[in-house]
Amino acid sequence: MSKLGLLTFAELNTLAGLVVLHLLSSIDFNVLITVGAVVIAAFVIPSLLAIRDERISTEAEHG
Repeated sequence: MSKLGLLTFAELNTLAGLVVLHLLSSIDFNVLITVGAVVIAAFVIPSLLAIRDERISTEAEHG
């Protein structure tokens, strides 16, 4: 535990791993795939949009 009483990154990863293992043993596989796809999309789509916006602004600066 850190001095503030918050979980460290490693502790959060361990906790998340335990939760995932529990969910794997009790949730239908299709639900797991769907949730995984939504989570991945939530991270990937904004980063792709940011890359595109950065590329557009770079092209605008250089003509």
